[in-house]
Amino acid sequence: MKRTIFIIAGFILTSVLTLQAQSEESLVVIDSVATITGDTLSNDSTTKMINDNLLLKQKSQIKFMKPHHFNLNIGGGIHTMLIDPSDIKSGIGFDGLFEAKYQILPKHVGLSIGAKISLRRAYTSLDNLYTNDIIHKDNKQPCTLTTQFDGWKEKESMWCADIPVQILFASGTEKPWNFIAGLGASLSIPFSGRYQTSNGTITTKAYFEQTKVEYDELKDHGVGITYSDNFPKSELKYALPQVSAIVDLGLVHNVTDEAGFYIGLYGQYGILNACKKSDEVVFDGFNYQSILASNIVSKVTPLEAGVKLGLYFSFHDVEREVSEANKILSDHVDIQRQYADEAAAERAAKEAEKNQKAELERLKQERIRKELQGIREASRQEANEALAVIKASAKYANANGTPFFPATVDEHFLTLRKYLESNSDAKIIITGHTDNSGTPAKNIINGQHRAEAFKTALVKKNIPSDRIGCVSKGETEPIADNDTEEGRLKNCRVDLDIVDQITSAPTQLP
Repeated sequence: MKRTIFIIAGFILTSVLTLQAQSEESLVVIDSVATITGDTLSNDSTTKMINDNLLLKQKSQIKFMKPHHFNLNIGGGIHTMLIDPSDIKSGIGFDGLFEAKYQILPKHVGLSIGAKISLRRAYTSLDNLYTNDIIHKDNKQPCTLTTQFDGWKEKESMWCADIPVQILFASGTEKPWNFIAGLGASLSIPFSGRYQTSNGTITTKAYFEQTKVEYDELKDHGVGITYSDNFPKSELKYALPQVSAIVDLGLVHNVTDEAGFYIGLYGQYGILNACKKSDEVVFDGFNYQSILASNIVSKVTPLEAGVKLGLYFSFHDVEREVSEANKILSDHVDIQRQYADEAAAERAAKEAEKNQKAELERLKQERIRKELQGIREASRQEANEALAVIKASAKYANANGTPFFPATVDEHFLTLRKYLESNSDAKIIITGHTDNSGTPAKNIINGQHRAEAFKTALVKKNIPSDRIGCVSKGETEPIADNDTEEGRLKNCRVDLDIVDQITSAPTQLP
């Protein structure tokens, strides 16, 4: 594998040095011409005069596919993965891509480097039996977990950012139609992945060595039959940065000497293992890991092929245009001032128009900002109301225990989570209070414990732990008389606040 990478790198380096030598030869010609023309080439009026005359002279001298150009492509095709061990079956999914390339193609051989965003989809299936030794989550005893997959199917998708580098080979550059091929390598960096189970069952059995007992039907303890529709669409975290060999075969049609379009085929094959090493079992009776993110997969090799369509836009042929400019300038220096005045007036008009557009855009953005702030405040009010309901609905098994909530409050937790997701600077502050039955120092500790117990309850409801802060006021802020039992019960409480950058102080709930 390393030998293959070194060969590709050496080939690319040799080609780059050859192209650089060709470019330096061209620059010698351009520099010699620039010495003749002097500062007159920088004048806008001269440029306009040159362009007008070049249009007349170049109608019968079109040069297709100039050496430097940009290429924009979209495409799609099929994608699959070669997986070890081979008893995990791989299905075919669909992939798509968008790429931008900068290409140097003097004539028959060139170089391309670009950036690409690709979406890859594939399917995997299992009909296997696995045995794992684990520590059971309920009783903390070692047990042997036997997991049977029957008709189990999973769909995976992965977004990747790619950096492709290719050597280009072309049949020519001066014909309307040209064959072009690219061979090289691409670095793929995964940044987002999802998986979803779609079919099948998992049958689990747990054997406890200490008691010599095997259980096969205790669903509350992770034993029994589990169906694929019990698992929601989840984040996929199996992929490593991947180096792939890539090949492109296509035709370029030159519409003008400035632009054209491309149609072709592409293929990509991973030359490194794309799978992260994992110690997680695919299913421990409670939690399901993706097939590709578990310890049953040791190697993943992406394989894809498809069709691409695109456009290219060439740079100016500087050498030829400077040569033509020298000839034209020798005959038209006397009208230079006229074109300079026209160009100055045009620049002034464009600058005024640009300033006007910039002011309108500024006003528009200011209006949008104010509207968004109003929407954000309304959303915050809903979050405050949800938090008040959550606080009022908290139930306790004992005075110092972790609270629990009825199912009717779930929609309010969903409202609170949505607000936190859309406002990254927002945070929930839980303040614990006590009565005066203990020492002040002890009451500070008890208040902190009360706040952290409430935090534990919120985390169980999928409120992110890092978005919750806990503080204690102890006995310092009573709301009732500590001389009565009823008053002391009221003082032993928690307060919930939402704090963010919109306000300088937390919003106190009733």
